[in-house]
Amino acid sequence: MSSASLLIELHTEELPPKALPALADAFAAGIERGLRAKNFLSPASAVTSYGSPRRLAVHVTQVVDAAPDRPFRQRLLPVAVGLDKLGNATGALLKKLTSLGATIDPATLKRESDGKQDVLVYEGVHGGVSLAMGLQAILDEAIAQLRATAEMEPSFLPAHSDLGRALAQRGDYDEAIQEFQTATRVAGGHPKASAGLAHVLALAGRHDEARPILADLESRAATGLVSLNGIAVVHIALGELEAAMTWIERAFQERDRALVWAKVHPRLDPLRPDPRFQAVLARMGLAG
Repeated sequence: MSSASLLIELHTEELPPKALPALADAFAAGIERGLRAKNFLSPASAVTSYGSPRRLAVHVTQVVDAAPDRPFRQRLLPVAVGLDKLGNATGALLKKLTSLGATIDPATLKRESDGKQDVLVYEGVHGGVSLAMGLQAILDEAIAQLRATAEMEPSFLPAHSDLGRALAQRGDYDEAIQEFQTATRVAGGHPKASAGLAHVLALAGRHDEARPILADLESRAATGLVSLNGIAVVHIALGELEAAMTWIERAFQERDRALVWAKVHPRLDPLRPDPRFQAVLARMGLAG
């Protein structure tokens, strides 16, 4: 079992500067709580939070790549209830074992007294999950928290857009589309929310619905309110890499601030083999 540092970043809509420290600390605390609960951290692990108007991040040291195996011991049912007179498992015991996901032979269950009667005891070892699986569970918890925030304050745009991104990352496109539709309505058609909706529609294969939104974004590109990088990302989701590259080059020429993440942003991965994309990175000082 090896350990290394872990960096988790959450892309968001524009966050209020005064709230950044509290939001960053809350995000970091949630990640740390989830990692510790799943035994991925050591007592010496250090957690550092970061925040910018469109990104929250947390850096954690000494994170293991798989949680350790954990022995467990659970009392099930009284022997008189779990076994019949011939020693065979009763329906009640089989139902209990099924609910626990246990495939153990009932005859191997141990017995102990609780002071009043003998009780069947289930012992074993839970195999440690991988970090990737553990992080997915933590993401699910984050999604649940974002959904709760959205329900408490339906007009809070970041709750819907961030929840939409998280759902899309998990592959739940129908729910992601609903959240981005809400975000677009709440934002009054703001291009950031519209771009998110077009992107997830494209990912879901609903290209006929994504294209009119994309066309509207392109028509408003000259206003300075639309992220040209965001337009490129929608073209990538549509499989239109040549058009995406054209918008990336224009984004560079017009100094789209979203390009500062071009070297590491996974949505731009399909463009990385293109020499023109590498040239843009080089001109930004991000090559290598």
